[in-house]
Amino acid sequence: MTRISITMKITVTAIVVAFSLATSMQAAVNDRDWPSVVVTPILDVPMRDTAITAGPDGTCYMTGTLGPDFENCRQIKLWKSKDLKQWEDLGAVWDLERNLGDTHGDVFWMRYPRKPMVGENDPLVWGIQAPEIHFIKDAWYLCFSMNRQGTGLLKSTSGKPEGPYTSLGRITEKGGDPSMFEDDDGSVYWVFDGGWIAKLTDDLRYLAERPRLIQPTPDPRDLVHGKKEPGRTFWLADSPRAVGERGAFLFKHMGRYYLCAADYCNRLGSRCDDTWIAHASSLDGPWSERQLMIPHGGGTTVFLGPNCSVVNKYRGPYDWKVRGTDSQLDGPQLYATFYGNDPRAIFRDRPALLPLEFSGHDRFPHWMFKATETFPRKPQCVFTERGAWPGMKPLLPNEHMRDMSVFVAPDGNYYLMGSVISRPGRLVMWKSADLMKWEETPPVWTYDQIEWLPIRYPMPEYKPGQTLSQHVFWDVHALHYEGRYYLIFDTFMRNDAKTPEEIGHGGCGVLRSKGNDIAGPYESLGRIGGQLGKCPGPINPFSIIKDEDGKIYAGNWLHWKPVVAEADPEAPGWKWNYKPKDTGIFGGYGIMEGGVGLERVEGVNLFTTIGNGAITAAWDGSGGRHYSTYDVNYVAVKTPWGPPVGPMRTIPHAGAGNRFKDHKGYWWSTYFGDDHCGPWWEKIGLMPLKVEKRGPFDLLIDIEDHPDDYQKRVMGAGEIAEVKTVQETLQL
Repeated sequence: MTRISITMKITVTAIVVAFSLATSMQAAVNDRDWPSVVVTPILDVPMRDTAITAGPDGTCYMTGTLGPDFENCRQIKLWKSKDLKQWEDLGAVWDLERNLGDTHGDVFWMRYPRKPMVGENDPLVWGIQAPEIHFIKDAWYLCFSMNRQGTGLLKSTSGKPEGPYTSLGRITEKGGDPSMFEDDDGSVYWVFDGGWIAKLTDDLRYLAERPRLIQPTPDPRDLVHGKKEPGRTFWLADSPRAVGERGAFLFKHMGRYYLCAADYCNRLGSRCDDTWIAHASSLDGPWSERQLMIPHGGGTTVFLGPNCSVVNKYRGPYDWKVRGTDSQLDGPQLYATFYGNDPRAIFRDRPALLPLEFSGHDRFPHWMFKATETFPRKPQCVFTERGAWPGMKPLLPNEHMRDMSVFVAPDGNYYLMGSVISRPGRLVMWKSADLMKWEETPPVWTYDQIEWLPIRYPMPEYKPGQTLSQHVFWDVHALHYEGRYYLIFDTFMRNDAKTPEEIGHGGCGVLRSKGNDIAGPYESLGRIGGQLGKCPGPINPFSIIKDEDGKIYAGNWLHWKPVVAEADPEAPGWKWNYKPKDTGIFGGYGIMEGGVGLERVEGVNLFTTIGNGAITAAWDGSGGRHYSTYDVNYVAVKTPWGPPVGPMRTIPHAGAGNRFKDHKGYWWSTYFGDDHCGPWWEKIGLMPLKVEKRGPFDLLIDIEDHPDDYQKRVMGAGEIAEVKTVQETLQL
């Protein structure tokens, strides 16, 4: 049987009894409820490649690559637990040094050291890596690799998981991270590296066929209406042809096959070892596009466990057979292992576990969701990434909003504004004296007052959850200049045959206060740019700065290139003296989605953009960025026109927002959530920042790892948020 035994009648029944699973679920929690939950080590043992298997009696068994010298791990050790909280050490069940005198062919291949996979001049290595335990055909097996240079299989001669074990020999001469999977028809498969798979012979000693690579398939719907737009064409060309690079794990759940694998990427400006997943209705495929399953998860295994208080509705896949509904299938609770294998992980090299939930339309309140993308992944309220994320709560939990900015006004107050989707047809702001309590101010402008709209659409009745794109004031932000307030916003036009291309697909408008009061009244300065298509000028200047020379500059996005514009607020209509020339940043700093802007932090001008290098979070209809994370990249520039100085760096998950310093001297970034790795979807929050000035044009900006009580109260919407561990949420 497969070690997860998702489809095994015997194991599912035993697990239900062993964990005392509740026969009725609790009342459903909100899609993002509190407290937050953090993944914590279950043992203080140096370990990588953590693997957990649920046995036929419901007892869970754990093993992994032991440290601290992970290249020279000599033993396979085993632990067991009946509740996933208390783990009993069963000791070493296999020891390389114990078999030094054995010249048998099934053991001999393990005896000699090897050159490491990296570092040509490094010392030779000799160690077991990525062991996994499986219960298949009423017997216990351990698969493993020798420094990822050959894979082998052990079998328990006692019928017990603790052994003793005998070697069945080497299965492959190359590769590593092996795994096993038993299908419903009794066929057993060997899975290794990033998704190579081959059927085993009946005695499980040899491969019965040539290994083949499971390959994800880009969704053809990402080429909308067959148009090969530049961003989408690049994305498809760059789409990985494997689910991952190593650590493959195959399981079946409720009729679908899922393949997990680990892969390194540079999505946060540093090496992230993430877990990816793809699914199929048949082992022969076609397989879906890969999705980001567990950020910083590395190689994982998936197993059945007890109910968990943070996942009581989404234990099964979205019913992709019933389109246009919120049908969500239910099933036993899935868990995944975790060990933290990159600098962004919440901890490093310790065994842990976390519950999984399935994506679904009601779990993704996002207009781009595609029903067929349902897959198991880390819940948003469970955190595997370091930083202050668990302590954050929405400032306005009942509002649906994105692209937010906080304006520190001369009157001593903070003003919150942005794309308020829950208030279509109105430009609204909120005011606060302390960043904790926010008071709504009267609308300063309405959709009907936008005099320059080339086409005016009737206002439909708004229903919560809708996005009335043509009636939302998008990307609202403010500027104070020469005793007046300026509000800049976007509008969208419908991208359909009824909208002539020559008028563009929207525009950017500017309002100016008639006096020195941000509440208004305001007057319109007209349209100053377009969104897509044939634009009369650059699109919305996403953020604006007043430089040392007293002039106003903005970053813009024009014809898929970032440009910088100088504003002339005194000219009628507030004209932009922009230069449509490449700033020198685009070609040298990777792929950028948009949202280009200029910001000023600690006296340094920063050129900012949204995107994440080789796996850009482009607007490709991807259903809420399951592929990656919605980050902001920044690079210091000597002047608003450039040149760039130093490397481009990343502020994780900050996306379309702004950075500001409060009255106490703390730096903050707005956050609204546009990827499933962050705390929530499309609600406004504040993330505390640490800003380190290393030189005249060298800034390191990152989320604060250790916020103080003041920061905790601000990001917790006036209170210090409660945080639990995964173990505290298990319902035993």
